[in-house]
This record gives sequence, structure tokens and C-alpha cells, in this order.
Amino acid sequence: MSSRNRSFSPFQIVPWDDDFMLRVHDLARDMTNGRPGKAVIVFPLNRPRRYLLDIYRREADRPMLLPHIMNAGQLVQTCLESWTRSVPRMAGTLDQVAVLKECLLAVSGQEPADSPLARLAGSLEDEDGMARFYPWGVRLAHLLDECAGHLVEAEDLLHVDDMVAPYAAALLGSLSRIQERYRSALRSRNMSTPGLDAQHAGQLAGASPDLPLKLQGKSVIIAGFVRLTRAEDRLFRYLWENGARVCLHTDPAILSGTGHWSCGEHREWLARWKA
Repeated sequence: MSSRNRSFSPFQIVPWDDDFMLRVHDLARDMTNGRPGKAVIVFPLNRPRRYLLDIYRREADRPMLLPHIMNAGQLVQTCLESWTRSVPRMAGTLDQVAVLKECLLAVSGQEPADSPLARLAGSLEDEDGMARFYPWGVRLAHLLDECAGHLVEAEDLLHVDDMVAPYAAALLGSLSRIQERYRSALRSRNMSTPGLDAQHAGQLAGASPDLPLKLQGKSVIIAGFVRLTRAEDRLFRYLWENGARVCLHTDPAILSGTGHWSCGEHREWLARWKA
């Protein structure tokens, strides 16, 4: 049956002045008929887990299995473990910067000797070259990871504002080539980053695979998110179309198309999914 003819779960809207964690707890109870161990709850970060578990501790008048609580990154890993044969090792910051340095040297080798990128690459051979590159490498790694999470192919930014530091201008001028070589270099080392993993999971979700094994037979709740990356949007929509419930802590007026300006992302989310 096509998605146009299917009826998906409604969003759960929790007003700002209500206890969000308590409502997520109640939703898990209702969706599992009082067996919270059958629920999987996904939050943006780890901190909400502590508050939700406190609620279960206060009502611990009988033995029970607790829900499986994870953050968005752990959800991505759960999906990749089920949908791929192997999950690459996560590259740490030092790994990413080292790989970027290698990519920069390779890309600069195709540039004229007097180009900004070639001069920048030449400076890496100095005694303190890596120390100067490191903070820019961290920024570049974050930028490329954001591009991946938003399913964006970087483009060379050749005409940046004069206020941009020459170091940054040289990197931005070769952004697309650095991104391409960076992804290839990470793959060759069987390494990945959070953004690349999210990108991969979002792409795989678009092919409508079977639910990940750890989610099969579970009541899935996606709770507390505001602004989604494009990869998250694809992955969460796939889960929603397969029975997950989305729970938002927001201004209820978004249901009428208005609401506080800070809830615009939630309003657009409802409209985008026709929820």
C-alpha cells in the first residue's frame, strides 16, 4: 500500500507548561499496555534519560523492565548495524584532522604553486605547521560533518568576504575537492564520522528497508526534537511511517498554524510530513 493511502500515527503534542518527561512516560505506558520494556525512546541527547529513569524509580513498587532509551547517534548506529554488514570505526577529532591534512596536501598538488591552497599546504611542512592547521582542521571537520548530516554536497567558495581569514579562504576555495577526497580517505581506512553515519542511515531509510532488528516488535517514541537535519528527517519519517510516535514539547497553537515564533520548526515539521 502506498504511503498516500496509509494512516500514520498522530504526533503527540505536550504543552510547554506540562511535564514533558511525565507525558513521555505515560505515552510509553499506553503504547505498550503497561509494559515499558517493550518501548524504545529516542531523545536528541543523553540528559533526558536521567530524568525519565527518575520517574520510573519513584514508581518502583513492582519489578518491571525499563524502556530502551537512546540518543539520535545511537539510533543511527542501531540502524546501520542492522542494514549494513559492518559499521566503520568512528574517527576521533585527531583522526579527522590528520586525514584532512593528508587530503589538503593531495588536493594542493593539483594547484599552481602560487595558489592560496598550495601556499597553505607548503606551510604545513614548517615545524609548527600542524599546530597552526589544527584549529582550522577542527572547524573544517565540523563543517564537512554538517554538510553530510544535511545531505549537502559542498561547493568551492571562491569569492569569500574580505573579513574571512586567508587560511579559511584557502580551504573554502577548495571545499568540494577536499570533501570528496576526505570521504574517500575515511572509507579506505574503514572510518566514519557522526555526520557521515547519519547520511548513510538516511539514504538507506529512503529505500524502505525492514525495521532494524532491535526495533522490531517495539513501540518507538521519538521525543524532544526541534530542528532536524535532512538525514534525521529521512530516518525519522521512515520510522514514523512504520509505526513510531513523535512527541513534541511545544506551543499547542502550532496545530492551528500559528504559535510562538520559536516553535516555527515544529510547525514546519507537521506541515512537511502532513502529520
